[in-house]
Amino acid sequence: MFFHNLKYSILQTIKQKEIIMWFILFPFFMITVFFAVFNGLGEKTEHFNDIPVAVVFEKDDKTFKTVLDEISKSDEPIFNVTYADKTKAQSLLKNGDVNAIITVNDDISMSVSESGIANTIVHEFITQYRVQKDIINETAKNNPEKIQDVINSFSKEQTVNENISLSNGNMDVFVSFFFSLIAMIAMNTANMGVFIATENQGNLSKIGARKCLSPTPKIISILSSYLANCIVAIALSVIAVTYILILGVNLGNKIAMIYLSAIIGSITGISFGFFVGSIGRMSSGVKFAISMVVTMTSYVCSGLMSSDIKVVIDTYVPIINKLNPTARIADMLYCLNIYDDYRIFTEHLVVLLIMTVIFITGGFMFTRRKKYASL
Repeated sequence: MFFHNLKYSILQTIKQKEIIMWFILFPFFMITVFFAVFNGLGEKTEHFNDIPVAVVFEKDDKTFKTVLDEISKSDEPIFNVTYADKTKAQSLLKNGDVNAIITVNDDISMSVSESGIANTIVHEFITQYRVQKDIINETAKNNPEKIQDVINSFSKEQTVNENISLSNGNMDVFVSFFFSLIAMIAMNTANMGVFIATENQGNLSKIGARKCLSPTPKIISILSSYLANCIVAIALSVIAVTYILILGVNLGNKIAMIYLSAIIGSITGISFGFFVGSIGRMSSGVKFAISMVVTMTSYVCSGLMSSDIKVVIDTYVPIINKLNPTARIADMLYCLNIYDDYRIFTEHLVVLLIMTVIFITGGFMFTRRKKYASL
């Protein structure tokens, strides 16, 4: 009896147009859009290109030219140098072919068409060159025997910071949006949970009325519907994560745990919807609306729309996201990527399991106790 109900509950679930729309087409559309927008954006914004500059020598300065030539020949050159006369240099600057003009006369000066980080780098380079040149000249004048030591000290690369990786995961900040998207897909199954409750209530659907008149025990009917929707939701979550990986998004090196998180999140989402759908005798439309409002609010609070919102909530009203299953799922995924141990991940997992148990228990209690004078 149970497996017979389970089989037809699965078939009934996958034949719903809402399932195809909201749990298959919509997630794949969102994943594709996110990938198109964020693909490589972190690397592109952090990648540094050499700065095109035009150099005009109004007075010969072999030392400065040697420095520029050495910089241009390095493996990662700071500048892309073009030597030109004043007229050509101004034309290059006007056309946007160079960021700045460096003019060498009695002093070294620069001119730009607009401000920016590239021009700040050029300015700092000129300033540093002037300082070092003055030090060398002063040393040659007062302590000529130390001139070589000073030159050698300038030639050495001074490293005062050590680059230490805090994690073996993907540190691209934009991957957090994909974690929030997986959390959204998982919690989107709440509508499936509402459907479980309404289809087992005789006053809300024709199917519910038939089930109430059926000799099949109500606990078996509800449990088979719940399990069927869980199977479908888990399959869709697994497919969604797989699609993200196929696109080439680096979700870290704990892929099995990513799948587990998506599965647990889907079960939590269905359980929440089941709980909402079981409360009261409101129409199915009202219950679906309540579920949508709550889940959409949870998406916003979890940082899916803007990470700044999540930061503000976590700073001033942290209790909201402590009770927000979407935020818990997203944070659980993010912890897998950032931390090497599973302590924080386990904390989020335990909280989600507790929420799931509470939702399931409440849903079964409210649904089983409903009685009808007539159907």
